Amino acid sequence: MRGLEIFAPTYCLSNQGYRSFLSKALKYTGAMPVFLDHAATTPCREVALEALNRSLEHLGNPSSVHGHGQNTRAILEDARDQVAKSLGANRSEIIFTSGGTEANNQAVKGICWARKEDSRRKVILTAATEHHALLDPIDWLVT
Repeated sequence: MRGLEIFAPTYCLSNQGYRSFLSKALKYTGAMPVFLDHAATTPCREVALEALNRSLEHLGNPSSVHGHGQNTRAILEDARDQVAKSLGANRSEIIFTSGGTEANNQAVKGICWARKEDSRRKVILTAATEHHALLDPIDWLVT
């Protein structure tokens, strides 16, 4: 087996052109492909995947008052405790979201709303190159 070679995305080619280039390069070199776009998705560690699969076996909305919901709530709160402990945080500081867009919205809007009474903190600094999932809530706050 040949050595591992990494091909970083090139923005000079279209997506189709890049895929064609990468396919030919990998075939020619015999290199193993390496996924480099972790901004959108990241491979799961085996232990995390196993924990996820175990949790998916349980039905019930954790906000429900029935038994299934309460069992799910207990699993969720146990996970919150484990994450808090591993990060040295308080359990109240651990907030689970469905993804990056929701997390960005919560973080940006939460910080702004928490500081709305502080007249010294009325400016939001960002860059036009930020992902739209971050720019959209900022734009929403400004308009």
